[in-house]
Amino acid sequence: MSKKITIEHPDFIQHKLAVEFKALKMAILYDGDVVKLNRRGKFKVIDDKGQEREGDMSSNLFKPVSLRIDGGEKIQISEDLPKVLYVFMALNLLLISGGAIGGALMGINLAFDRTIFLSDKPVVLKGVFCLILTFLSFYLLAQMQSAFH
Repeated sequence: MSKKITIEHPDFIQHKLAVEFKALKMAILYDGDVVKLNRRGKFKVIDDKGQEREGDMSSNLFKPVSLRIDGGEKIQISEDLPKVLYVFMALNLLLISGGAIGGALMGINLAFDRTIFLSDKPVVLKGVFCLILTFLSFYLLAQMQSAFH
């Protein structure tokens, strides 16, 4: 499941910037090549005028993915997350009642749910995938708890 979004920026017409979403990670592409990020999550690229530009990408569980070039205006890359995603996140919070294993499953589920909703599948299909994943996690947690007791 991979999705590539080209970034529209007036200083990057000839040299193309894009963001590629794969499984549980995102990558910045510069002319089709993956850009290496430094330890703070920032990257450097050359714009159409030959100037070096610094960018950073912000992403968290609850907000759309955005990019900032030279600390300037934020460029929103992904669409706003649908409200139904928060319902699935709330369901996943119930997993924490299963202790450390439930908490780990919750974290994995939240990451996968967000990744599923960032994909370009229809919303109904995204919801079905998230629901199946959530129920599988609850089933797995119940099986693991019964195996330990």
